[in-house]
Amino acid sequence: MAQSDKEPAGPSVPSGASAPATSSSSKQKVGSSSQRPPRARHVPSMWTAPQSHIPPPSPTHYVEPRRAETFFRRVTHPSNPNGPPPSRWQRFANLSGGLLAGAVVLYSVLWADFGDHEHVFSPIRRALNTQTHSPFALSEEERTLVAQSVPRDDRTTQKMV
Repeated sequence: MAQSDKEPAGPSVPSGASAPATSSSSKQKVGSSSQRPPRARHVPSMWTAPQSHIPPPSPTHYVEPRRAETFFRRVTHPSNPNGPPPSRWQRFANLSGGLLAGAVVLYSVLWADFGDHEHVFSPIRRALNTQTHSPFALSEEERTLVAQSVPRDDRTTQKMV
């Protein structure tokens, strides 16, 4: 065995001389398996929030077992990014909000009345051949029907003194 494998660097021994056998128990073994190399220290990123290692506090009132996961999630499972699944009303609110937003965008693109000038949705409306929808605007047919059905008063007014 080489001297550098088992023995620490100490007083130099001539190459022809050997170390006494009785002193082997007092020598340290540097390369032994019982001594582990130092662990690499985890350096947190500047983008991660520090996590608390304090045990979670006890609640002041009884918590149902099914709610315990939600109550203790941030403290006991800080590394779990998903957490508990969303409740039924949260899923319904997310779905209805998405559908409502889609309907508003579709209405704005295809039918909302932005005036007679050219706007960003005009090419899409021409391609789909859609008319603007305004609750107060009448088409030509509706205007002629209204003109025929409403009697006109052609009397002249006189000024009263």
